[in-house]
Amino acid sequence: STLSSSSAASDVYKRQIMNNMHKNDVDHVGLDLRFIDPEKIVERFPTILSRCQDYGVNPLNEVIPVAPAAHYWMGGVHTDLNASSTINGLYAVGEVASTGVHGANRLASNSLMECLVFARKMSSIELNTPFKLRSLELDNLIVVSPMCLYSAVDGVMNDWHLMHLGNLSVSGPGLVFVEATGVESRGRITPGCVGLHNDEQEASQKRVLEFCRKHGQAKMGIQLAHAGRKASTMPPWEGSKPLPPENGAWQTVGPSSIPFAEGWHVPIEMTLQDLETVKTAFVDSTTRAERLGYDVIEIHGAHGYLLSAFLSPLANQREDEYGGSLEKRMRYPLEIFETVRRVWPSEKPLGMRISALDWDDAGWTIDDSVIFARELKQLGCDFVDCSSGGNSPNRPPVGPGFPGYQL
Repeated sequence: STLSSSSAASDVYKRQIMNNMHKNDVDHVGLDLRFIDPEKIVERFPTILSRCQDYGVNPLNEVIPVAPAAHYWMGGVHTDLNASSTINGLYAVGEVASTGVHGANRLASNSLMECLVFARKMSSIELNTPFKLRSLELDNLIVVSPMCLYSAVDGVMNDWHLMHLGNLSVSGPGLVFVEATGVESRGRITPGCVGLHNDEQEASQKRVLEFCRKHGQAKMGIQLAHAGRKASTMPPWEGSKPLPPENGAWQTVGPSSIPFAEGWHVPIEMTLQDLETVKTAFVDSTTRAERLGYDVIEIHGAHGYLLSAFLSPLANQREDEYGGSLEKRMRYPLEIFETVRRVWPSEKPLGMRISALDWDDAGWTIDDSVIFARELKQLGCDFVDCSSGGNSPNRPPVGPGFPGYQL
């Protein structure tokens, strides 16, 4: 199904698709296929042609609209366009889902149509449109994502957090998320990460939230997290490497006793009692979050941290009811979500961030994410926040500064 069997021709297509994908500004993102011979599209991609026309789009003479927020679903383009091998220039927009090329990154043709439908819906919506989810009412559609700051002391917020979150809360967004917040001390990424598992930490957050509510208009959310086998590390400005013993390293835990990478801490494989302990910690932090008056919770299930590691066969090689098949690997993250949903007020939204794929053929895939999202929905999940990667030290061939990175 390649557009051309010659690598030279393939490289031309790669460059043209990349240029056309990213030449538009953030408000008008599209995929322009008009440079391809119409006969080639008709011959090689009849399903794409037919489905686009079903939705009022003709790729023979107009740009296929893809909303920025849907751009992530075309992430395979970024991977394949930088691959050294000859690939199908239109791989990521469907039609070739059965070829097996870069299997973990391929997208079914439905993904393109979902993008088109989403783009059509979003085209008439402005950022200042109010939004409601359960009882949460936002003034606009601008949401500040949780950002790790690595500036707490023993998990306790300080003036830095007051300044940072206070500034964001008065700057106009509809919702501001507090950074990844550890549900227990060993669940911190670094010694400087925020926690919400003791009274001192709760009191420090109360001070910050009171300022945000008094002076700002943004609703406030929190991301509850456990770093798992990727805990006990140095902050980014010191290299993000595992903490040495002299710097206060602690024992990490994970679904299996497999370190994230060579030279990293070897985690202890969690026992059933360990699983219950962490589950209880999520409940305690959720109770504290409700007491503080947070409006929404996002559970961190991405980037190779504990729940993400349970999902991925790269990190989870257990032989009990929590490892092996997809159903078993999903069990613990789903149990955590269900438990939190049970204690979090029914009128308040609850969601989860996931890594939608591992960028590794042997790891977590887009198809797995779809199945997992459906299971979450059955448990009362209100949103799924899609990121990617984190279970393998081999980063995907995209990064900050690359068009469309993690959108």
